[in-house]
Amino acid sequence: MSLPEGATSWEEKLSSLQGLLLTGGGDVDPVRYGQSNDEGMSEHLDPRRDDLEMRALQFSLDRGCPCWRSAAGFQFLNVALGGSLLQDIARQTGSPIQHPPDATKDREALRYHSIQVLPDTALASVLGRSGSVPVNSRHIRG
Repeated sequence: MSLPEGATSWEEKLSSLQGLLLTGGGDVDPVRYGQSNDEGMSEHLDPRRDDLEMRALQFSLDRGCPCWRSAAGFQFLNVALGGSLLQDIARQTGSPIQHPPDATKDREALRYHSIQVLPDTALASVLGRSGSVPVNSRHIRG
């Protein structure tokens, strides 16, 4: 990726950043969290985008700038802060997530499942509890 016209560095371009939006996209390159993609479980990798988002995210974090995330943006933030990911939940856990249909949605599946929130974690603190918590992982594809 090239710098926008008139900018001499990414830092110069990002200096006016007031907020950052990390959107969906391909999978985060597993090299970033200590894994390989030898089995092809991660798809649509874009290391150049990962590099740019990592720079922008670090710049945002260093300056206390708001950062909004959706879909892969959450995964990227997790990895940037030292977390890891499962590349393929079904293959790596032997337990695929089942999204039960919602009778009120005209045959559209409501994409939710439970996660286990560990005690004494930041998420447990924010939620005020640990244990099983339902989450939405719905994606609409056109």
